[in-house]
Amino acid sequence: MKKSARRYIENVRLMDDIFFEVFFKDQPQCIEVVIHEIFKQLGYPLVKVKKVEVQKNLNALDKRTVRLDALAVD
Repeated sequence: MKKSARRYIENVRLMDDIFFEVFFKDQPQCIEVVIHEIFKQLGYPLVKVKKVEVQKNLNALDKRTVRLDALAVD
């Protein structure tokens, strides 16, 4: 393994876009853990995640695009 690749892996965080996309893509059970923790802290009931889309673009009426780290459907 190249030094630069090894250094990247050693320093990567779950919230880095590329790692986040690879880790959570098509993995509802993984994102569900994160969502449960967020909902728990906000006082909302837990949900069952059926589908996950990472790096999801949503177009708004004013022609601006919003990019979500993850879109989870319960």
